Amino acid sequence: MDPAIFAWSLLASLVAGVLMAAAPALARWLVRLRVRFLTPGPEAERLMEEWLSVLLELRTRGEQLRFALLLFKGFRALQIEVEHRAAQTQTVDALLEGKRQTNPWLTAGVIAVSGCGRPRLRG
Repeated sequence: MDPAIFAWSLLASLVAGVLMAAAPALARWLVRLRVRFLTPGPEAERLMEEWLSVLLELRTRGEQLRFALLLFKGFRALQIEVEHRAAQTQTVDALLEGKRQTNPWLTAGVIAVSGCGRPRLRG
């Protein structure tokens, strides 16, 4: 075997091992980082508690890391709306329920990611 290929494969396996060993701590850090981007208040604290509890329920380290990374994907639109509605003293639960009633597919990903339960289609 070529020594360069062996060295690269050894380095890649070491990096992967370290990343997977640190995945739970990294996932918790990413959740806390995501919550810092929200407007401070009871809704942000509630979301952090829910997201951290979802992390504990996930079976593998890879799932935990994937969940934490998905919190950042496409979440800006919901964040803007949550902050706008929070200014109007409406809770996140009411916001999500209203969205689910008008268009169940609009918030299906957010509800599944945030651990609020699975969306149910009516009809």
